Amino acid sequence: MPRVPEPINQPFFALPAVVAAAGADPLIAALDAVWHAIHTYGEHYPQLLEEIRSVYAEPAGEPAEVEAPSAGAE
Repeated sequence: MPRVPEPINQPFFALPAVVAAAGADPLIAALDAVWHAIHTYGEHYPQLLEEIRSVYAEPAGEPAEVEAPSAGAE
């Protein structure tokens, strides 16, 4: 008998994204958090990715502004 997908408990599935976001390496933490969030969204993950793009993507042809570290920063 084929297995029928059942609804998931989204708050439970979202916990790994929260834990991943606290990782030591910011890039890896961000990517892992998005990966887990995609699984939480399930078949609606394209909506999540579109929202992430709309918030964080730079318009084409415009370089991102990056602040230079201050003299005393390590």
